[in-house]
Amino acid sequence: MIEDKINDILKIWNPLDVPAFIADDEYKDYIPDIMKCMVNKKKLENFLLNLLEKKMGVIIKDIEEISEITEKIINLDHF
Repeated sequence: MIEDKINDILKIWNPLDVPAFIADDEYKDYIPDIMKCMVNKKKLENFLLNLLEKKMGVIIKDIEEISEITEKIINLDHF
């Protein structure tokens, strides 16, 4: 399922740097919203930026990292 693939990307990325056993479930609640944004790369990228900065309190140091994660997720839609 695509949800599982998205979760795999998120838990490997692990922007909150939680322990691996927590990362398995930490980001699952965001998957439905991520899937809604997958129709547009910029929309997904903006969603992830907003999620990190406003909901998770993460300071973005490398915008390229967000672009790479966005690309990985968008490319899942082709499988």
